[in-house]
Amino acid sequence: MFIKRLIVIASTSAALLIGSSAHASLFFNFDGVIEDGDRFNAVFETKDNLITQDYMAHTNVAAGLSSPAYTFTGYEIIRASGFWFEHNDPDTALDIVDLLPVSSIIENDPRNNPAEPLDDIAHAPTDNLFNPNSGFLPAISGIAGKLSYGGVAFLVELPDGSTESYQLFTNPVTRGYAGCPGSCQIVTEVPTPNPLPLLGLGLALVWLRSKRRTITG
Repeated sequence: MFIKRLIVIASTSAALLIGSSAHASLFFNFDGVIEDGDRFNAVFETKDNLITQDYMAHTNVAAGLSSPAYTFTGYEIIRASGFWFEHNDPDTALDIVDLLPVSSIIENDPRNNPAEPLDDIAHAPTDNLFNPNSGFLPAISGIAGKLSYGGVAFLVELPDGSTESYQLFTNPVTRGYAGCPGSCQIVTEVPTPNPLPLLGLGLALVWLRSKRRTITG
């Protein structure tokens, strides 16, 4: 179990296909603002084929929260990169440096000293799947759905060189995006006006860095 306080999420997608059919990748920009004013601008690199998986319900016993069983179709995320901005300030950009493996889950542990608040939004272990058109089967009306109830988790590198874990997912109650642990936050999707560059991940990250100075709150 990964145990960290969380400041979360974002979502908007633009995709491109790169490479030969045998080794192609898709790249999705996932951008949005968090309820507390922070912002993520992430790039998810995925395999280019859709897969469908069934997942069991998950219960956080300490918090008394349960997320339901679900079926989800999506592209498998194989790499996470991009930036996190504290209070949407471009001068605070921190690098997203690594993807956590499938079945990771980030929950607060009440045994920590000092004690952390229990999670207040249900979520499941990660499946690392992304679907720009909502992946839940059967379709669920009014759901955000680009990520599942488990979604994805990744590491953000802090200024001192340490890392913190962040899990992004669809809230099974409100059907919008959220992230935990700590003070779980609502995430609002932000439209991305520009597509990712057509020359691969390297230029995609250059493009994201160029946006640091153009982001407005």
